[in-house]
Amino acid sequence: MEILKKVKFGNDKEFSICDLPIFHSYTNFTDGIFTKDYCIFPNKCLKEKLYDTLVNNLGSTCDYIFVPSPGLGDVYFFASYISQFKKNNPGTIGVLLRENRCVNLLKHFPDIDEVYVSHDYFIRCFNSDSSTPKIKKHAVTKIQFPYNSDIYAPKCFGMHYAYLLGLKKNTVIQVKELDNKYIDLAKNEYSKNFLDYSKTIIIAPYSRYFNSQICPVEFWKQIADRLISNGYNVVFNTMDKNYSDYKCIFPQEIMVLIGMIKLCKTFISMRAGINDVLGGFGVKHQIIFYPTNFSLTQEACFDKFRLLQDKLTKNKFGIEKEKFLLDFYSIKSNFNINCKEIVLPENKYELINEIVNNIIKEG
Repeated sequence: MEILKKVKFGNDKEFSICDLPIFHSYTNFTDGIFTKDYCIFPNKCLKEKLYDTLVNNLGSTCDYIFVPSPGLGDVYFFASYISQFKKNNPGTIGVLLRENRCVNLLKHFPDIDEVYVSHDYFIRCFNSDSSTPKIKKHAVTKIQFPYNSDIYAPKCFGMHYAYLLGLKKNTVIQVKELDNKYIDLAKNEYSKNFLDYSKTIIIAPYSRYFNSQICPVEFWKQIADRLISNGYNVVFNTMDKNYSDYKCIFPQEIMVLIGMIKLCKTFISMRAGINDVLGGFGVKHQIIFYPTNFSLTQEACFDKFRLLQDKLTKNKFGIEKEKFLLDFYSIKSNFNINCKEIVLPENKYELINEIVNNIIKEG
């Protein structure tokens, strides 16, 4: 039995026994003066108080308020299941985001009634509690992968969000149609850069999640040079000075980038959240690299995901860890999109001929 639970965000703390709040304290600093408020046996739990804060300060009118992880893929998967959630849970739905970049993405999901953008409120709500499938009205619910230590074992990454929203395993994601205005904006982007999108290859060499350092700059440059020598335009989706000798385009509006990739000849990348969004909009012409052993970015914030991978493969007797994880993260598994996914071999440079020749062969 859990005797004491402490939830913290900033200087706000709440203590509870068996999930029943018993004590709340809040320290504030205003006009150079510290003030501390205490509340014994509060009438509302922390999630409900967070909801009231959003209603009062952001003007929310929704029955449910969700706070999804800020990653592109996470936001897409969460949003994809909202229509089914709404069928099972009648009411209006608001979504709190950390930043603006996913606002227009969420506009493609009409079952989301309100979207709020606030870095401060996002941090407060996102750090306030663990993610849970126990969702109730008039409370803030964080929806973050992975769920907890007793890992639910979905066949693929996206299905975990169905679980967190209380849906069945066989819930299907419907591929979305990209709004035509982003196709038009993408065409304008190509035009002003004097590029023929039908002959353009876009390369995204970095990933926030998987360890993209396994592919050095020289690897990407060799691919780019081979493609350019065969008459293709190559655009790097980065402003890294290492690629300053090439055309680099980094649209601030994520949906314009989606439009550009949807129009281009081929998109080549290290596996990242952008691939999930592209899969969700039916983009098949992707070549996606996975690092050997599916190594993650060497940051402490990804430690829980390293543990997750171990748990997912711990009892999978007779199935190679690499194959299992490929199926778990695969765009094909999540969207049934027939793109090319490659686990990098030890000598990754051997792939360059194959990649370039396949693009040329496809015309």
